[in-house]
Amino acid sequence: MNPITFYCGFDTHLKFSEINAANQRLRPLNSMLVNDSCAKTESVYIGWCALFVKTNDNKLIYISYNSPLVPKSEVITCNINAVDKIKLIECGTKSTFVLFKDFTLKKWPTFDFSEEPIEVKDIVTNGEEVKDISVGTTFVCVLLNDGRVKGMDEDGSVVTFECPETFAAVACGNEHMLMLSENGVVYSYGRGSKGQLGHGTVEDVFEEAKVIEALEGVKIIQIATGSWHSMALSSIGDVYVWGWNESGQLGLKKEEVNIKTIPTLLETKEETMFNFVSCGSRHSMAISNGKLFGWGWNKWGQLAMDEKQFSTCDQPTNIICQLDVKSVTCKYWSTVVHCIH
Repeated sequence: MNPITFYCGFDTHLKFSEINAANQRLRPLNSMLVNDSCAKTESVYIGWCALFVKTNDNKLIYISYNSPLVPKSEVITCNINAVDKIKLIECGTKSTFVLFKDFTLKKWPTFDFSEEPIEVKDIVTNGEEVKDISVGTTFVCVLLNDGRVKGMDEDGSVVTFECPETFAAVACGNEHMLMLSENGVVYSYGRGSKGQLGHGTVEDVFEEAKVIEALEGVKIIQIATGSWHSMALSSIGDVYVWGWNESGQLGLKKEEVNIKTIPTLLETKEETMFNFVSCGSRHSMAISNGKLFGWGWNKWGQLAMDEKQFSTCDQPTNIICQLDVKSVTCKYWSTVVHCIH
């Protein structure tokens, strides 16, 4: 079995050597032209109107879309060492964070990638080891190796979150955070303007992270956040959705539902058990038994559907893919799909 990765979504800044059929929006990353060299793509990380590409010659390439006034790609080789040691890159609208396999965290405070990334010393201190990181527009959330979670608010202040047990996962939207405990309990924090916190109101939560009571008694194994919507996957394969539904990103009829302030069970045409979920800005995806499902905003083809026919989709729809889908990563207006051939 060979792994193969596909891309769909905002691609004005990208070039591919293979032109797919009109009904096939998933493009193999090994056909993406990175630069003038013959380097192959090993992995990618989604940025703001951009992609970070790790190549097989141990380089990190930043490919971005300049502006509508300059409709061409900007391709930069990033000034960074130990590219092979990179575990994750999380790109916000202001800073870009790089997490290494040795649990150290660095960042580019601006979009000048000709400079080396600097060590993070505000949200991480005294040699704290970082296991995971999630970045939104105004919030940053890190999961430490000891199970603690630290967040950076929109004003730059650092908050350490406490719960009776250790945390296992974090997810960061534009203005809110979700945290998942080892025991499957979901906490939320931040702004609740569109119901994304899941507490039955649109009120903010800033005193301390708050347990989402509607999910108590349900063991959650994965969390995901879009710009203003949230998802949670249970141990029995159910998906719960809440927050903004402007483009159908909750899988609910957008003409009938604008926001959901309490987690709601995602309904599908057929009884479906899911095993993976992910959120982009206003689109959502999930995997069931190797099959990919998507719903929400599709202006840039981020659902791997014809964007002219489906600008939005407000119900979970099976995305045609001939391979076994193992995981999916959504962020902003893009999607990366990992398959087995």
